[in-house]
Amino acid sequence: AKRGVLFSILSIVYTLLMNEPQTISSEIMQEVIVFANSGTVPNDIQMAGFNRRIDALMKVDPSDAYMILGALYCIKGDAESSVKYHEVSLSYGMNIELVTNYITSLLALNIPEKAFSLIDDGYNTFPDSIEFLESASTVLFQVGRVEKFIEYANKLKKLYVGERYKSQAEYNNHLLLLANQLREGVSLNG
Repeated sequence: AKRGVLFSILSIVYTLLMNEPQTISSEIMQEVIVFANSGTVPNDIQMAGFNRRIDALMKVDPSDAYMILGALYCIKGDAESSVKYHEVSLSYGMNIELVTNYITSLLALNIPEKAFSLIDDGYNTFPDSIEFLESASTVLFQVGRVEKFIEYANKLKKLYVGERYKSQAEYNNHLLLLANQLREGVSLNG
């Protein structure tokens, strides 16, 4: 289940990255996502390559550099370093990508309460952000936080306007149905 949550959130982060011009940050993050999805840890040579590029990124976008370090240390299973680097990243200011990536790491490192607190902080910071609400509601659904999921999904339904979001709104309605089933005791796995 944890791998499924990680994959879903990283897919959302990847989608956010792909909606922006290709940058050194997005290039590095795409490689990090490949490692996370494969369940492999970068070896020393690969880490040296990451570190060299992260050092260059640090000069132009330190918040993204620290976010990537947080993700890399998450993949390595080093919770203390991952949290430290993500916290430094957020010290430059919150944005959806930084918050979503940090939530992903916290869940992967089995630190759910801090992740849920960060979801609440993100909700307060980005209350009308479709991207954040989609990400947060996906996480909440997958980990069984039904009431919060329904709250966020209902907010999303109000934000989905026009034809552009029609199919996503239909998907969201499907998730609401699944959440109601979960609330009634139906397992997500069966």
